[in-house]
Amino acid sequence: FSASDETKKAIVDGYDVSKDKVCVVPLGANMDNPPTKHDIDGFIESKKDNSICSLLFVGVDWYRKGADIVLKVVESLHEQGFPVQLNLVGLKSIPVDLPSYVHNYGFINKNEDIGAKLLSKLYSEAHYLFVPSRSEAYGLVFCEANAFGVPCISLNEGGLKTIVKNGVNGYLFNEDSPIAEYSNIIKQNFSDKRRYVSLCYSSYGR
Repeated sequence: FSASDETKKAIVDGYDVSKDKVCVVPLGANMDNPPTKHDIDGFIESKKDNSICSLLFVGVDWYRKGADIVLKVVESLHEQGFPVQLNLVGLKSIPVDLPSYVHNYGFINKNEDIGAKLLSKLYSEAHYLFVPSRSEAYGLVFCEANAFGVPCISLNEGGLKTIVKNGVNGYLFNEDSPIAEYSNIIKQNFSDKRRYVSLCYSSYGR
């Protein structure tokens, strides 16, 4: 068994195994108490009329997880007058000064009750999980976001191609995609509430 199409290819190519003998079984959210459908309805309803687009980054490594890309996109949106805020979780160190509309929560231990509740709150309030990983074997954080009905934005790399499907539960970009491409997708969905709500529910169903 393999968690992603990328890993399956590596197994088939590396061990000279028939592709028919390797099955792809994607992993799900690593959560003890995932939200119910009733919870999801409440999360999405509360975000429909929100005047500020909330983006969430969850990752430890600044560069590999693409936090630099996230910050450039958020800065671009802010400069355009678009109402946006960014919450950062998990980073070991941050090599730049953060603007006022970016909040750093640092490491959150979800194995502790207080940490699990805080992370759940951040997921439930986020309009997007934005983690453009330059390298990712799989990415359980994307599954966790989808469990909260939160669409994901990332790069077309590794196991992410198995998890995130464009227009279904988020969007994948190339590493050299212009910042404007990210910004446009975020703005278009946020301004079209019906489209955004549909994306949230298909993310949850994914």
